[in-house]
Amino acid sequence: MTMRKKASVLLLFVSILLTACQGKSTVPVYSGTIEGKEMLIQSELGGALKTAAAEEGHEVKANETVAQLNNREYIAKINEAKAAVESAQAKLEEAGAGTRTQKIKEAQARVNQSEATVAQSEAKIRSATAQLPLLEANLSQLQARAQGAESTLAYHQKRLQQMKTLLEQGAASPSEADAVREAVNQALTVVNDFKNQATSIRAQMNQAKEEIAADEAARSSNIAARQAAQADLDLLKEGETNYTVRYLLGQKDQAESRLKQAAITETRTQVRSPEAGVILRKHVNKGEVVKPGATLYTLLRKGILEVVVYIPEAELGGVSVGQQASITVDAYPNRAFKGKVTRIAREAEFTPKNVQTPDERTKMVFAVTVNILDGLGMLKPGMPADITFVPVKAGGK
Repeated sequence: MTMRKKASVLLLFVSILLTACQGKSTVPVYSGTIEGKEMLIQSELGGALKTAAAEEGHEVKANETVAQLNNREYIAKINEAKAAVESAQAKLEEAGAGTRTQKIKEAQARVNQSEATVAQSEAKIRSATAQLPLLEANLSQLQARAQGAESTLAYHQKRLQQMKTLLEQGAASPSEADAVREAVNQALTVVNDFKNQATSIRAQMNQAKEEIAADEAARSSNIAARQAAQADLDLLKEGETNYTVRYLLGQKDQAESRLKQAAITETRTQVRSPEAGVILRKHVNKGEVVKPGATLYTLLRKGILEVVVYIPEAELGGVSVGQQASITVDAYPNRAFKGKVTRIAREAEFTPKNVQTPDERTKMVFAVTVNILDGLGMLKPGMPADITFVPVKAGGK
């Protein structure tokens, strides 16, 4: 049993004891705490958060955008799908026009061009890859020399401190101090020069790695283009048939389906609130990378408040689902709010061990949930509330 449930049960039995002491009231009063209904706002997709504008305490409407994932990748997929649709349409139109010698020549030229482009990409990759070990060796040598220069600088700096002390004591001349100071400046210049060279080499290494990555991506794209060009050439040489046309129609349908799916997926980069309510907790910030299904916010649903009270087994017969209830809170002592029983626990729970008498500790209680029907703009989660159940009249009315 949770701490909130224990507190509610304890309040219940304190109320029962007070009622027994008065010996007058015949309508049981049960105590509980007003609670709100929480809902998780989760991201269907993964990625970096471009925005996460909703803050704790903000009211949001149903379907309101509360966060935006970076959608550049999804926009690129949409554009790629559009290009595939256009390509499929062009191939279909070309198939309908029949095969011509000029088209075969043009297709052969595209194959030759794509092969040359692939070879060029591979040459660039080899060149950049060969450059990296040389840069790494230069950097290693430079770092070793830089360590020696830093040791020399430290030595001259120590001498300068000693010289200042001797100069103050009259044991050294200003010219001697100037000579040492000049040595420090020269050593510092050497150290800074090595640092600048190291920075330049690292920049060259990073540039080489970026070029390798870009060239590898270009190679993959060029290989795909070469394969597509070869397929087009083969198709033109074979001649178009009804089977080919049907095949191209299927290719076009598939491309259009992928375009629709890409557009739908892109819309999911906008994370929307499923219901109206108040942002209770914010779990992420702008720039964070989240996984699919990650919880971004906890939403307190609007217009849904309830109170859970615990009723002794012997008194459960006077309560039923759908029964009306009256709710009072300390904040509005002269007003009673309407409620309705929506759920009665199927299993009983033992009362807490800290109840005063052994008899009470052996009693069983049932959790009863009462939904609040009015005053939703006045009542707040966390308010203590007293519940009395409206007796059901004969005939169930």
